[in-house]
Formats: sequence, structure tokens, C-alpha cells
Amino acid sequence: MRTISIVSSHVGTGKTTVAVNAAKGLERQGHKVIMHEMGHSDDLCNWLGKTTANEEIKFNSGHIIHSLMGVDILINDTEGMDLAYYDDAHALMEEQGYDYFILDTDNLKKNLVIAAHIADTFIACTELAPEDEPQKLARLNRMIEDNSQHKKGINLVVPCKINVNDWANNSQMLFSIADRVGYENIADLIPACDRIHLLSCDHKHVWELKQRNIKNVFDNLIARLEII
Repeated sequence: MRTISIVSSHVGTGKTTVAVNAAKGLERQGHKVIMHEMGHSDDLCNWLGKTTANEEIKFNSGHIIHSLMGVDILINDTEGMDLAYYDDAHALMEEQGYDYFILDTDNLKKNLVIAAHIADTFIACTELAPEDEPQKLARLNRMIEDNSQHKKGINLVVPCKINVNDWANNSQMLFSIADRVGYENIADLIPACDRIHLLSCDHKHVWELKQRNIKNVFDNLIARLEII
């Protein structure tokens, strides 16, 4: 099982949108996928839609539920889960035959440190703003490297909610970020689009949209996730 942590330097970058659609995209490729939201929010359950309670798999301080979207969800029963909890959860998920564990990781240092310990791959979402975003991503990358078992940092940067008409700023920011993480580690730009970022309200994913260009961006993202 591969564990992918979706991170960002600040809130509002489209991180959960990327996490949900990455999970759904991998599930559409035939993989068994489970998600988890690090933090105290019901965003995943509200977006994916919960099935009946009798389908839950319980363990220690958490449980796994099936969602209407086809991606399972790991839920904590109490707050303040530590690394030992995630080690137990990892063992259970391996036993259940999951191929991918997608972590929607918040910005609390404690949770980022846990993610650094358990994740194989890190995907960083960015709006290419504010001006110090390259420096913020560099600090986030160092923190992940310092706490990772194998000194691994961010594997892929996903530019999200991008104003495609502001190429002067976009190019400057992309060059600055690419100088730090490598040009080959920048994914296709996800444009600012209400159709994408309102999908959660309709409990849908990007492959239910009509826009071929948007689906192509996420198809390319899934292809990269499968080979990282």
C-alpha cells in the first residue's frame, strides 16, 4: 500500500479538491483506495457521502466506512491521534488490501510530522500566491525532509485555482518554485474554475464534468501518481 500525503503551505489552496479527485481517479483505475482527513472536519464525509453504519470496520480508536463515491474513509473516534494510532490503522488497511491511502493533511505541525513519518509520497498544492509562496513551500519541504524516515521531501507540486490570464505572475512563481523542487516535479496547472471547486456541494468528481481540458489535467495527475 502506498501512502500519499496532500499538503499546502496555507489553507484555501484547493488541497481537499485535489485529494478527493486524486483518490477517485485512482479508484477509477481499479485501485482500492482509502482517504483520511487529518484535522477536525467533516469535509470528506460530506463530499463523498457515507453509506450505512453496518458496513463500518472498527478498530481501536477509529473506524473505516464506505462512501457513495466508491472511496473508503478512515475516521478517528477521538481527537489527538498519535503516530501509534496511524501505525495500527496502517496495519489494518494493509490487511484489508488497500492499494492507496490518501492523507488530506492540515497545516498543524503535529499532523505534518506524523504524515512525514508515514507517507511515501508528498503532493504540495499551491495557488502561486502570495509573493513569498516559494519560500513557504521551501520551509514546508525542509520540515518534511527533517521528519521523514528517508529524508524525502515534496515529490510533486500541483498549481491550483490558477488565474490563466495572469501569466506574468504565474511564470515568475513557477520558475521560482521549480528552481527549488525541479521543473520535472511541477504538475499541470489546475485553472480557477467554479465547476471544479463547487464539486463538493454536488458530491461529484471532475470526471462528471463536461470540460475535457479539466478532465485531462486530472488524468495526467493520476498517471503521475501511479508512477511516483
